[in-house]
Amino acid sequence: MKARTSVMMALLLAFALPLAAQAQWRLGTHAGYDVDVADFLIGANAQFTVPGAAISGVPLQFSPGFDFYPGVGDGVSYWIVDLDAHYPIQARGVQPFVGGGLYMSRASVDAGTLGSFSDTNVGLNLIGGAEFGSHDVIRPYAEGRFRVGSGSTFIIKGGLSFILGR
Repeated sequence: MKARTSVMMALLLAFALPLAAQAQWRLGTHAGYDVDVADFLIGANAQFTVPGAAISGVPLQFSPGFDFYPGVGDGVSYWIVDLDAHYPIQARGVQPFVGGGLYMSRASVDAGTLGSFSDTNVGLNLIGGAEFGSHDVIRPYAEGRFRVGSGSTFIIKGGLSFILGR
């Protein structure tokens, strides 16, 4: 099951990257709080809109991202890679969005003389949020993210994205 999901994520990425060459890119950074794990996270993401990938004439935004949990403990590493799509909802001044995608999480523990242990999980993201200042080069954003997989968790994030090539 895990191998099949990993192959599916790799195929999605392989198809998305050539399309991204035609798109306008934004890079961003964020911080957040994982409500169920009760821990803070930091991360980065990219976002691009691909001409021709649209629903009802509104272009889809693809948003791969990375979250790292720096405070989980000594000898413990926990990170998550996201591959999401956002559907922007047309509004003035603020741009709400909904979306979803796939995630892969990786936890590893170095237990000293007992050895090292790790676990990889995959699942689905359900996302809702908003960007502010829709015509600015720097855009603040906030989102809520529900991750469903081997366990489920709710995450609140906020950050800034920067438009490239403008």
